[in-house]
Amino acid sequence: MFERRLKTLGVILSLLAALVLGRLVQVQVFGRSHYAALAAGVLTQQRTIETTRGRILDVRGRVLAEDVACVDAAVDYRAVTRDTDQKYVADWIARQAVSRLRARAELNWPPADASERRRLLEAEKQNVRHDIEAMWQFLAQVSGQSIDEIEETRSRIESDVRMKRRQILWRRYRSAVEEASREKPPWYHRWLTGGAAEELSEDQFSNELIVEQQSPHVVLRALSQEQQNALGRNLDRLPGLSLQPSTHRVYPYRHHAAHVIGSLTRVQAVHLAEDPEADNELRAYLPNDLAGRDGIEALAERKLRGTRGAERAIGGNWETAERVDPVPGADVVSTLDIELQATIRDLFLQVPIPSPDRQSHEVQRVPMHGAAVVIDVPTGEVRALVSYPDYDLNELRENMPRLQRDQGSRPLFHRATMSQFEPGSTVKPLVGLTAITAGLVDPEDRIECTGYLILRGRRYDFGRCWTATIEPVNHPHHSIPWSDPHRGPVPELNGHLNFAEALQRSCNVYFETLADRLGAERLKQGYFSFGLGRYTGIGLAEAPGLVAPRPGPAGSGSVWAAGMGQGSIQATPLQIANAIATIARGGVWLRPRIVRDRTNLTPWLPKDQSAVAHYGADRVDLGLSPQALAAAQRGMVAVVHTPAGSAYKAMNRSDLTIAAKTGTAEAAPFRILQLDEQGRPVLDESGRRQWIRPRPGTFANPNPEYPWYRASDALGTRLHHAWLVGYAPAERPTVAFAVMVEYAGAGGGAAAAPLAAQLLEACIEHGYVPRGGQFSGRN
Repeated sequence: MFERRLKTLGVILSLLAALVLGRLVQVQVFGRSHYAALAAGVLTQQRTIETTRGRILDVRGRVLAEDVACVDAAVDYRAVTRDTDQKYVADWIARQAVSRLRARAELNWPPADASERRRLLEAEKQNVRHDIEAMWQFLAQVSGQSIDEIEETRSRIESDVRMKRRQILWRRYRSAVEEASREKPPWYHRWLTGGAAEELSEDQFSNELIVEQQSPHVVLRALSQEQQNALGRNLDRLPGLSLQPSTHRVYPYRHHAAHVIGSLTRVQAVHLAEDPEADNELRAYLPNDLAGRDGIEALAERKLRGTRGAERAIGGNWETAERVDPVPGADVVSTLDIELQATIRDLFLQVPIPSPDRQSHEVQRVPMHGAAVVIDVPTGEVRALVSYPDYDLNELRENMPRLQRDQGSRPLFHRATMSQFEPGSTVKPLVGLTAITAGLVDPEDRIECTGYLILRGRRYDFGRCWTATIEPVNHPHHSIPWSDPHRGPVPELNGHLNFAEALQRSCNVYFETLADRLGAERLKQGYFSFGLGRYTGIGLAEAPGLVAPRPGPAGSGSVWAAGMGQGSIQATPLQIANAIATIARGGVWLRPRIVRDRTNLTPWLPKDQSAVAHYGADRVDLGLSPQALAAAQRGMVAVVHTPAGSAYKAMNRSDLTIAAKTGTAEAAPFRILQLDEQGRPVLDESGRRQWIRPRPGTFANPNPEYPWYRASDALGTRLHHAWLVGYAPAERPTVAFAVMVEYAGAGGGAAAAPLAAQLLEACIEHGYVPRGGQFSGRN
């Protein structure tokens, strides 16, 4: 009996041994490659190879932004992190100390005495730690940054490396868990090991390091030669610092189109949270990466950012590492013509401001604030998007504090897309087209103007026509200028204006009357259809404007004012230019474009996401009356090419037919928020913000501190913005344009028209407007 049990036990043990042996053969022979791959996955280290950002080009292929070679200052992460108790950091500091001691031959390192060796090593490690902390102050001094800015960079690197390490180790842990769950240990494995199989724990991965914890990170970009020399001379006392070849962003045209091209910034939380490439290890943002802050740099970020390369080594053997080459970012072609942009921008440096004395022909040339837009009519592409004052993109980081404090000039403010001003008479063509298309008036129907609004037999002093403001008072029927008095088709219709004549004379009464017939809601919808009061969707940061006439008898004045571009209506220069382009192409609204290829873009969106619905289609036919469009063109041509037109003196020319409309908008007094030395608003005893209100300059007595802030009268009480919009050639339009000059005085034709005339000349010189189409008639 005992012998039989012994044999049975022997058979069982033999079977178990055979099973264990079979399993070993399976794992070590047949599964060798599988488990080798798993081991390699754990031991593989990867380091990235930087890529270059794509170029931004203008419509003719000129380079607006590109990466060029430079030298960066980078610091080893073990000198960046403040967590110096970690073993890998302490070991690195010890190696730095040993290296320093060996470099000092006079110390005869290492000494024979072990206690002396320990003493010297501990002392040198303290020196290394001291030099690491002193290094950050030195970097701030060399770079011209504050110590807070440098420490912020240091903290950002620490935070981002910790985040990436957690992500990488979590992926490794999950991979190991999934592998373990696919092949559960057999019952005999658990029996032989005396219990359940060993469970994986995240703690098993907690001591692993990633490449970023053992690599340098860029702290200062694009060092000047002076900065390189200063750091290079002191490398021996700057632990972990290295000077690395790199690239940095250069903007060859400096301040020209600065607001449109945009700039770069270190990646922010919003970039990380909304990064569509977060799952792509070679495209996801890394610590201290740069991304588009605004302009085309932000709009085309996904195209411009390249794909990093990588080297992958097993067990730290970089000599046999696998390499994936980086892929540069794609070039982006903008619709701008940078030379045209530069020419128009420089016009704002010498804006002609005429004397308010009508008998005087004296003119002052003054740098003025404002914006100008040029749109290609057939395509909707923006050829120029000028905002002045501006700034040098190459020096933006260094000058940012000063630019932010400059509330007088506000050079960072993109006036072409963000300034919301009353458009004045520039919207009168839109009001007429809306009313005629709605069937409320015929293009040839006449409305009498005696200088005052008369509705339903009642005369209103509100919104008097400009003829009623000229001395001697109350020149009726738009008989100004006297050299070209208005005549009706028969004597009894003198002073009765049709649509084209009302545009030529910029008659407030005519368009107030049409606004009254339209009413608040239809007037509002008419403006909306032309793109006012809503975002254009160009992709850059922009303001929506305002269209809010109040309905009802009590608010009729709001409707009348909106009919002549005042009061409850505000628009940006881009919106107005695009509305005029809509007229030029026969009533077809196109979304303005700033880049040629609109795919894979990240357009700016307003904080109020409900406003995104306003974007709608890229092309909308407004279905305007052809007769109304023809009359609008006749009236706008007469503004330029007849003596009664407000732009006649400045823009009339025999070789080109121009359709235009001047606009004068009442402006609010300029004021500046008062700030303390820390840049915080100054409050009064009631907690209200305090404002500085500069004196408006006059022609005879300009304000030397704010020479662009000018009143339109000799007393310095009347403030106006000047507009001029139009398109050319009138017969077959190729460009539409808008010019807005802040505080440029009464009469848009006085200051804005000369700029518009030079703008058109620039368009001719650059080939966007053909010469010809001589005007041969009078309205």
